[in-house]
Amino acid sequence: MKRALRIRRSALTPFYELDLVRQQLDRVLESPLQAALNDWMGGNGCPQTQESSDWAIPLELTETDTDYRMRLLLPDLSRDQIQLKATENRIQIEAHYPEAAPQEGETVHLREFRYGSLRRMVELPQPIQAQGIQARYEKGVLNLNIPKQQPHQEKTIHISIEET
Repeated sequence: MKRALRIRRSALTPFYELDLVRQQLDRVLESPLQAALNDWMGGNGCPQTQESSDWAIPLELTETDTDYRMRLLLPDLSRDQIQLKATENRIQIEAHYPEAAPQEGETVHLREFRYGSLRRMVELPQPIQAQGIQARYEKGVLNLNIPKQQPHQEKTIHISIEET
């Protein structure tokens, strides 16, 4: 998703606060609108993602000749709290952050951590070999090595023709 470069206006302009509100509203609406436009226009050839909430799992996706490499930021989880599913050209990642209950006698004054379930589906440009996916979770980062499906090699066979 490409974003336009926004030049910060001076706080002295009369519409500065209104512009900030507009930018925040754009960020809130950007994800659903972008998904709807991609569906309507048939996509743009880039890997598409779907998220189940406004809280998305951050990821990086790179490609080599033989595989895709995906890094996902999932801090403070055990590997039991992460599920991966793969289809022909899609990877689905699900994670659950359980809410921490305050201990007895403890009062919570501020809570900025997010809790709940997350789901993200990434559509890859080419089919993959789901059986060959390797996953490693280390220091809050999930690393996936996703092999591409090898194209079928055509064989040329010489066929002798009999004369009758």
